[in-house]
Amino acid sequence: MTFAGGWPVKPDIVLEGGNLIVAPDGRLDAHDNVSLLTTSNNEFRLLTTTNATSAATAQAGRIAAIAMEQYPGLWPESIRALLVHAAEWTPAMQAQFAAVGNGSRARLLMVRRYGWGVPTERRVLRSASSSVTLIIEDEFLPFDPGEGSVKMRGLRLHWLPWPREQLRDLLGAEVRMRVTLSYFAEPNPSSRGWQGRYRYASHGLRFDVKRPTETVDEFEQRISNEAAREESGMAPRTRNTDKRWFLGNRTRNTESLHADIWNGTGAELADSGFIGVVPVGGWWKDNKRRDRIGLPVRYALLVSLRTEAVEADIYTPIAGQIGIPVEVAT
Repeated sequence: MTFAGGWPVKPDIVLEGGNLIVAPDGRLDAHDNVSLLTTSNNEFRLLTTTNATSAATAQAGRIAAIAMEQYPGLWPESIRALLVHAAEWTPAMQAQFAAVGNGSRARLLMVRRYGWGVPTERRVLRSASSSVTLIIEDEFLPFDPGEGSVKMRGLRLHWLPWPREQLRDLLGAEVRMRVTLSYFAEPNPSSRGWQGRYRYASHGLRFDVKRPTETVDEFEQRISNEAAREESGMAPRTRNTDKRWFLGNRTRNTESLHADIWNGTGAELADSGFIGVVPVGGWWKDNKRRDRIGLPVRYALLVSLRTEAVEADIYTPIAGQIGIPVEVAT
């Protein structure tokens, strides 16, 4: 929580690590009664206890392994994104959010404390009729070796098969859109830090969603301009900030995993059917690395829609548009 604004938003997720007992003298004791049970490598004692990050990391690894076994074709970028995308804040965490206020700074501090919440195996592996997740895996060349300089290539534009009529029928009912963008960057061998010319990451990617009143051309121009402003070290334009995002593009665009949640009505979301992924430079571009700028970069983009509206089925119309067989009960 004490990290400066330019540093990555960590943790990504949290999992049960056991608790500690406070002794009368103030000592913290990792007592077996409040730790987690696990297996032991002691031949005379088959079970033992564990706690803290050791316990939490093992649980995260287990969920990731189950997802990889069930979906062997998914990239590691997608598995990483799935764990974050499926995380939810517990009621106790949500109470802490309410206690510190609803400002952007308070939200950032809470995400730095709890990440995006606690993932479960069920949420990672399943979608319900009122909650559907789309997974996009793609790769492209972000850099163009021009005459004496390295330029950024164009953005990637993805059509989202929104169930427009169903969303419009929801009228004022709230719909939550969640987006997670995951990719891996090559660290800077010079270790010069996070900002400035010799930045840590080899490259960066950013995402945004078309607004209802924008044309596709206007949307492409807006996110390209914002990427150019970031390249030059300028802050995003205030008028381009959509207040319906939980964090917003001023906060979410650090490190190589970007997540955010949009809350609005179905009618507002019905005409926002495109999401763009745009590159920004890193040390590959700044250092004019000819042995790197010709390499493709790949990413996983997860987008989900969720509504609590009664009788709302948003899965079936999406499945119909992209050709997923829908089981019909007889």
